[in-house]
Amino acid sequence: MATADDSKYRAPAAVCAADVLLAVARSETRLNAGQLSTLTGHNRSLVYRTAKSLVTRDFLEEYEQQGSIWFRLGPAAGEIGGAYQRAIPFQESIRRQMGQLSERFGETVSVGRLEGPEVRYLMREEGRNSVVALSHVGKRLPAHATAIGKALLSELDWSKTADLFGDAAALRQLTDSTIHTLSGLRTDLVEVSERGYAVEYGEVVQGRCCVAATVPGFEVFGARIAMSISMPQPRFDDEHEQVAAELLRCAAELRDDVRDRRDLGGAESLA
Repeated sequence: MATADDSKYRAPAAVCAADVLLAVARSETRLNAGQLSTLTGHNRSLVYRTAKSLVTRDFLEEYEQQGSIWFRLGPAAGEIGGAYQRAIPFQESIRRQMGQLSERFGETVSVGRLEGPEVRYLMREEGRNSVVALSHVGKRLPAHATAIGKALLSELDWSKTADLFGDAAALRQLTDSTIHTLSGLRTDLVEVSERGYAVEYGEVVQGRCCVAATVPGFEVFGARIAMSISMPQPRFDDEHEQVAAELLRCAAELRDDVRDRRDLGGAESLA
C-alpha cells in the first residue's frame, strides 16, 4: 500500500499502466480509452498513449468495432498471471487436494486469501458439474459474503475484523441473502469457529452455495489461505455436512504434507 513517503518515487506513466491493466482485467465488458479514463481517473490522452504502448508489449490487444478502438488483455498479461500462480508455495500439494475434492464431488474447488475486507481467489479447479462463477482466479469479492472470507475472518480477533470494515453502517449486499450488518457477521463467525468450517448460502450468487475451511499452519506469501467447494443449493441442503467433512480432511492432509516436506528440508520451490 502506498504511503505519503512513497510520493517521491511516484512514476505517473507506470501508475497509469498498472491502473489500465487492472481496469481491463476487472471489467466484464470491452473498454475503450474514454471508459478507461473514467475508471482510472487518468487523463484520456495519457490513457490512450499508455494503452497503445501496452499493446506493443503484448500486455493488451486492440481491435476496432463500431468505429471505436477497444482493448482487452494480451498474452503477456497471461504470462504474468501464470508466473504468479507458479510461485505459490507447495502448489503441487494444494492442487492434489483440490483435485481430490473436485473429482469426488464434481464441483468447483477454489483457494483464496484475505486482502483487507476482500478475498482474492488464487487457484481454481473445475469439476465436471462446474458452472460459470464469479470466483475466477484473481477475482476479489467481499469477504463477509464468501465462505472463504468468513473462514479466514473467523480466525481473527473480532476487533481486527471490525477494523477491516471501518465505520460501515451496512455491508455490501450481492444478493438478498448476503449478511449486511457487522452484528450479523459476528454471529456468523462465532458459528464458523464452533463447527470448524464456513458456509455461504446464496450470498454471492442466488442458488449457489459454498463450504470453506482454512488450511492450518500454512501461508501463501505471508497470508493464511482457505479452500472451498461450491455447489447448487439443493445439493448443499442434502450433502453439505458430508462435503464439509471431506474438505476438512483434505485441509488436514495438506497441512501434514507441507509440514512433512518442510521437516525433510523441502523449500517452497520444491512444490
